[in-house]
Order: sequence, then structure tokens, then C-alpha cells
Amino acid sequence: MLHLDDHSENSGNYRKRKWLVGLSALGVTGVILSISLYATNLGSSPSGSDSSTYLSNTLKLMPGASSGAAGQQSNNSQQIKHIVPLDQIVSGGPPPDGIPSIDNPKFLSVVDASKFLKDSDLVVGLTINGQTKAYPLLILVWHEIVNDKVGGVPVSVTYCPLCFTTQVFNRTISGHVVEFGTSGKLYNNNLVMYDRLSGSKGQYKAYILHQIESSKVINDKVGNKSIVLFSLYSRMVRAYSPIIDGQTLDFQYNASANKIMDKQTGSQWNFDGVAVTGQMKGKQLTRLPFDEGFWFEWAAFHPQTRIYPG
Repeated sequence: MLHLDDHSENSGNYRKRKWLVGLSALGVTGVILSISLYATNLGSSPSGSDSSTYLSNTLKLMPGASSGAAGQQSNNSQQIKHIVPLDQIVSGGPPPDGIPSIDNPKFLSVVDASKFLKDSDLVVGLTINGQTKAYPLLILVWHEIVNDKVGGVPVSVTYCPLCFTTQVFNRTISGHVVEFGTSGKLYNNNLVMYDRLSGSKGQYKAYILHQIESSKVINDKVGNKSIVLFSLYSRMVRAYSPIIDGQTLDFQYNASANKIMDKQTGSQWNFDGVAVTGQMKGKQLTRLPFDEGFWFEWAAFHPQTRIYPG
């Protein structure tokens, strides 16, 4: 997700302007449902600061992030996809990691944190799986990104001092945990992050909504990743990973029972991706996020998109 704000280049904080770039697992557009999956390989990881103090007692928030490809440029024989004009990305002053992210944050109890935090001090509060953490802005202003784990979920907590905006991202992409750093660059005065993993920039596939509604169930792959799409109600679609306990299931629609069944065990599944009868009863499919939109919009940013069933 890219959040834009309009600030003058004469701002005293101009050297700290940054842009935000997020990666997504899936996107759906208009009459089509579009899915993008990423395959990444572990690359080098510059070390960041780990000396800052945070208060612990748990807190959370996680907006989805999306990626696109409005254009491409060549760099060392690799294609780099981007969603903003590259000539509008400018230097904010510091080099990459010149503003060091915090990659191993230390935390304090509420009681100890109260010794240096005032009641009016702002924090980013985050709660996941019963664990709550707070990230004071008076610390984030010096680091802008914290790579952390809350409730067992890897997250990146980000803050753009120039824009006074915060975003929190789930940083697991296609099974790989991504670590983010500050790039030292800005887009429209916004923080620009970079990820410290390298690999392929994404594969995209679009599904026409009425095709999913007619089929009720579609088993497919995006790249080498298996997915399944359910549609039991008009204009309602859900996408899931069909993998349970390491086994990839194939699903089909049982019209007489108005139920979804897996071919491997004959278990019945509801629209929420939960097995309600059979050997798999109680098992839950992992839901994959997506957005709906019109084809022209999606194609403008993802010209390489394949269309189902191709």
C-alpha cells in the first residue's frame, strides 16, 4: 500500500522524507479476480540497529499491502517491476540503511516504560494472537522501521515522520519472512522501504467473476502455488490454499447438497474453508487475501497477467 501526502521540498524535514512500498500475495480486480504470488530467495541482510527500547505488554494492526507493475527497467539482466514512475523517486539524503531499521527490538514492561514515556506520548499499538506491543513514536522517528514478531507473526512496523503516518505489514510472503530497511529515497515525500530478500518480482493471474460463480469451485495454480476458489453465493468469492498438513486437496462442488467436497477424503467444506463432516472435520483452510476491481484497472498495472483458464 502506498500512502501519499503533499509536502513542500522546503520542509525542514525534507531530508527524512520517505515512501512506502508494500508487497501483496493476492489482488482481485473488478469483474475479474486477480491473484499474484511471489517466490523469493534469501539474500544478504544488512545489519540494523538493535539498541532501542520498546515497551512490551502487547498491541497490533495489519493493513494489507499491494504490489503492481506499471513499468519495468533492466538492471544487471534482471527486470524490476514498479508501480510508480522511477524518475519521481528522489534521494532523501541518507544512503540505504542510513536511517537504520530496528531488527532485534528490546522491550520494557509498562511500569518501566512509564519512567521515560508521558501519558501524552504517541505509540503504535499492535495486538496479534493475544500478544500486545507498543512502539513509541519518539523511537520510531529515529528508525522508521521495526522488523519484529508479535504473537508469532513476523511484522514490519513503519513510521514516516514527514507525513506523520504509520503502517504495519505482515512480512511473510510465499512462506518466506521478508526483512525491510529504509532505502534513503522518497516518493511524494513518503518513506520508501526496500526488502532484503531477492528473487522473482511476482506472477499474476485473473479470474472472471462469473466464471467462478458458475463453477462454484476452481482448483488452479498461480506459478507453482496451488490455490482453490470457492463461490457459493452471488458476487462472493473466497480464495484458499488447498494444502492441509502437507497434503494438497482437490475440491469439487456437490450440487445436490450445495456443499464443497475434497476428492481425497470426501469431507465436506463450507464457504469459510472449514471441514464440517468427514475425515477432515474441524480442519481449516488458510484464506488468501484479494481485492475486486475492473479488468482495465488491473491490466494497466499488470500487463503480464494471465487469464484463467490459460
